[in-house]
Amino acid sequence: MAATKNVKIIIIMNKLSCFVGYDSKEDIAYRVCKYSLRKRASTNINIFSLKLDELIAKKFYYRQVDPLASTQFTYSRFLVPALMNYKGWAIFCDCDFIFFEDIDKIKETYKLFVADPDYGDPMIWLNLIIK
Repeated sequence: MAATKNVKIIIIMNKLSCFVGYDSKEDIAYRVCKYSLRKRASTNINIFSLKLDELIAKKFYYRQVDPLASTQFTYSRFLVPALMNYKGWAIFCDCDFIFFEDIDKIKETYKLFVADPDYGDPMIWLNLIIK
């Protein structure tokens, strides 16, 4: 527990956003994932697809398309914090996920601990702690 000394608990999960990696070769998997998310959700959640062509067109993604990438969202998944404007909570999942439970339950499962910037190193570090 020494690591959590001088730590403030912050839970900012009013409305959860979920980013689903999209690959044109796996369109049906994406649709099933999105359907299972909506069907199981007890609250209204924002669901966004990470479509590489759209991200490039909107100038969010500048990398050359990597022919060796295993999916179209291999690298774009790392844009989620920027797409959220570094605020709030978001979850990324691959398009082949199927949700059997309400994703909103994650609020009950995880607490987010953020280091107090006045304590030691000014870099803010995050640590997910399971209850």
